[in-house]
Amino acid sequence: MRDFVRAQRAAGEQDFETLFRRTLQFSIGAEAGGMNAPPPAAPVPFLFHGTEVRMDLTAREHVWRDLVATEVMRVIRADADVVAELGSGWSANIFNLWLRGAPRAARYFGGEFAQGGREAAQALAETRPAMQFAAPAFDWSFPDFSFLPPTAKNLTLYSCYSIEQIPELKADCIRELLARTASAATVLGVFIEPVGWQFPEQSSDPGLVERTRRYAHEKNYNLNLRQVMETLANERRLEILGVAVDVFGYDLNPATVIHWRRL
Repeated sequence: MRDFVRAQRAAGEQDFETLFRRTLQFSIGAEAGGMNAPPPAAPVPFLFHGTEVRMDLTAREHVWRDLVATEVMRVIRADADVVAELGSGWSANIFNLWLRGAPRAARYFGGEFAQGGREAAQALAETRPAMQFAAPAFDWSFPDFSFLPPTAKNLTLYSCYSIEQIPELKADCIRELLARTASAATVLGVFIEPVGWQFPEQSSDPGLVERTRRYAHEKNYNLNLRQVMETLANERRLEILGVAVDVFGYDLNPATVIHWRRL
């Protein structure tokens, strides 16, 4: 990803929107030299509120990114001064938020474990100088939230298919996040993660629950996000505003959306 973005810039591409679109295509294998194999000609499955929709891979990618943006935009205040993704890859979701009208005065952080992802994001962001963007290192296993400005007043924090990197999330991780943002007036958060099987009573599809539960265990994905969030809610550190189970995503592990706010 980093090499692709840098090569595009070296070839003279300096338009943010064009470079973002090409990088997105590259990420799914639809651009020459893409990361993955060429996309299949046949439509691929996508789940939306329990209904399987089949579409070509490029369409699925754009639909996916816009659905993520919609969930995050629901909680971004007009006066937000910080928007941060925890586990952001090359920050495609952050850039899509910007293109969809997220606050221009906010500072954006794409916290990511992989150096290549951070460097790709930084190289792309440099083509849009008006965007205050940084790509700090972030690892759920050893979380460091020091990149979040202690003077921030209204923060939006979210993750998207990154909590799955750590099978057992420590409650202290979120406690540290809340401590770092203690002086803020508002802290609003969204988890967009494949953890619907952790809320079996909210699902109308027992088969999907069992399939995704088994998949999470096989892949060593997160097993306790619900437990952590409910523990912190019981401690009156945060409030869970809503849980929407298996609302959209890939057929093997669709996303569950958890909205929350710091108390």
